[in-house]
Amino acid sequence: MGAPALLVGDAVHVFVVGLAAGPDAAEAREDERERADRLWDRDAASRFLASRAWLRVILACYLEVEAGSIRFEVTYGGKPSIVGHGDLGFSLSRSSGLALIALTRGRAVGVDIERVDPTVDHDRLAERFFSPGEADHLRSLADPDRRAAFFRLWVAKEAVVKASGAGLGDGLSHVETGQGTVDGRSVAPLAVAPGYAAAVAVDGVLGPCTTWTLPGGEPLVRG
Repeated sequence: MGAPALLVGDAVHVFVVGLAAGPDAAEAREDERERADRLWDRDAASRFLASRAWLRVILACYLEVEAGSIRFEVTYGGKPSIVGHGDLGFSLSRSSGLALIALTRGRAVGVDIERVDPTVDHDRLAERFFSPGEADHLRSLADPDRRAAFFRLWVAKEAVVKASGAGLGDGLSHVETGQGTVDGRSVAPLAVAPGYAAAVAVDGVLGPCTTWTLPGGEPLVRG
């Protein structure tokens, strides 16, 4: 697909992958298998291992190495990076049967995807994690607009937090994404699949963002 050669400058690449099937997960690390074993739901464990297998396959394509040779380390703040290849930024998020994998060169990236779940108590979560202005805005909307707006805000905030490596413990209420920039990071929504909300955030300016759907699918270019 020629994707690695296109990832230059401020470009961002995003892969949408289905987790029902994918690359062989046999090369999963022991810690990944232990983490999967701790998940109470076997389907969730399978999707977790599939997402990590996809991540290695995609990263290996960009790094021109064997997928099994890729090692990860955790940097300050808990953000993962690739041992020996810290210039390739990446972020992984999964929800239900889909995962997103975002890549950049020389800067941090964060991505988040959430299935729009009608059973989520978005009013309670907004009161806890959103700023007073954001919570007031959501209360002014009628369902289903309020639910859709909640998930758009949630994934945008999560993407920014993942790009920063700060973690949710530092509070989503301080991350207001309405202007498209937060503390020098750009954030934008992604249209990936019906019934899902997604967003990507990067340090600096968000350049051309190209999305591939795997397996198969044609590239979609966001201006």
